Amino acid sequence: KINKSLVHCMVGCYTTMVRIKQANRRLENDLALCEKMLCVSGADYDRAELEKAEKALLFCQFHDVLPGTLIKGAEDDCLRLFSYGEEIVDRYKVKAFLKLCEGQKKAEDGEIPVLVFNPHPYPVKETVEVEFQLADQNWNDNETTVIRVRDENGNYLPTQNEKESSSLNLDWRKKISFTAELKPMSINRFDCELEVKNLPRREIRPCEETDTHFIFENDSIKVKISKTTGLIDSYVANGTEYFYRESAKIRAYRDNEDPWGMETDGFYDCIGEFTLASDEEANRINGYPEEKTANVRVIENGDVRCKIQAIFKYSKSFAVVTYTLPKEGSYVDMKVKML
Repeated sequence: KINKSLVHCMVGCYTTMVRIKQANRRLENDLALCEKMLCVSGADYDRAELEKAEKALLFCQFHDVLPGTLIKGAEDDCLRLFSYGEEIVDRYKVKAFLKLCEGQKKAEDGEIPVLVFNPHPYPVKETVEVEFQLADQNWNDNETTVIRVRDENGNYLPTQNEKESSSLNLDWRKKISFTAELKPMSINRFDCELEVKNLPRREIRPCEETDTHFIFENDSIKVKISKTTGLIDSYVANGTEYFYRESAKIRAYRDNEDPWGMETDGFYDCIGEFTLASDEEANRINGYPEEKTANVRVIENGDVRCKIQAIFKYSKSFAVVTYTLPKEGSYVDMKVKML
């Protein structure tokens, strides 16, 4: 029995220049999705154009590009080449998507249709996340447009109104998430009903909590997130505990200037870890230094999911961690944004 790699060398290549590795995976996935969409839609395309995107990908998979063993200038050049390939593919994805959407009925007044393509040959139950603009800006104080979503059979789906990407203090840009089963290899239509309500802001339901923890529970999982550390103190799925006290820490390890890692088998020297920032620091990072809000807080909670955010710091760096906990399912998602 062998429990380690047979080719354990140049370990730095697995982690160096993460943006290149991320761009490579994005373009790989986009090319695969684009091919499916073009095949299903029957949209016209120029094979030579797609080959340009493929060649951009292949060039950047050269053995000193993808491993990240480059100077900064070469990294910039290769990221630009990845973006060139993505732009070509994205244009054809849009063309195929619009072709697939042909024949859709006109939306009713006060409704906005959302069209979703499932590229898989099987149904997928998914949390759909989408943003759009309302037809008009609503400048009335204490009014908020609330959205409900129906499927093609008129059934209302679990829907949640969430914080949009824009931070304008205006009822105009909207973001929703909803849970739906998507038919395979086809366009799925959902209709968003718009209703203006006398609310100063969108609803964020309270999460179960104690003096020390936020506690989230659905039919599959139970999760405890500490208010004092911002870490997961317990994750139980289907009766089995997988995470224990102070889990999912962000640690810093000693690195060196060798992008190949030729003289080491790994990076094991932990030199520190991120700890919870103070409430004052967290409010400053969030852009509201005058607020007195607690660092670990519920930022979304509705029919679809609960989101709990905590901000950590190490030396002069900050990490904004958002835990997403589904109302249905057993996963826990962690989004980490480094500042």
